[in-house]
Amino acid sequence: NKIGTPSVLNNIEAIYNDRKESTEVITTHANSLKLYTAASDKDGIALALNNIGVAYFNKGKLEIALTYYTKSFKIWKELKDARSVAGAYESMAIVFKLTNNSDSAMHYFKKCLKLRRKIDDKGGLVISLNNIGGVYLDLKDCKLASAYCDSSLALSKELGFVRNISNAEHTLAKIDSMCNNYTEIGR
Repeated sequence: NKIGTPSVLNNIEAIYNDRKESTEVITTHANSLKLYTAASDKDGIALALNNIGVAYFNKGKLEIALTYYTKSFKIWKELKDARSVAGAYESMAIVFKLTNNSDSAMHYFKKCLKLRRKIDDKGGLVISLNNIGGVYLDLKDCKLASAYCDSSLALSKELGFVRNISNAEHTLAKIDSMCNNYTEIGR
């Protein structure tokens, strides 16, 4: 079963990933990519490319990760897979944020936010809002950083997303500390 084989390889990848064996992770996803390509499974190809990007990201090879994220993005955009396109925007934005390219990070985070609003992906929205708040914090724009993170916190509470509540509160604490605005967290 040609389509089942890449799924098995993805399971093997998860084991390698847990063991922090990044070379094996990349090799396993490359093998999945070959099988998806042979089966002309575009979604599978995009997934494999994205997963290779994640593996390079985890190795700290951000430029290579960005190349793979961009390739997967192009395929998902062609397939009109909005949720995956939003995820690709986010992955690219994170690379730009970590390489201190705030303008590009903000561009892709905002594209991600816009798309997540369009498809009503509330779980993704809380992440996007907090990420944008983090970029504004990097830019020392405390007012906008706080506004986005407050929105993330409010939506996280509404949805009962404990981890996202914690993430938003953490970012808000950093904002309060940086901006000398020691207000009560948990607004």
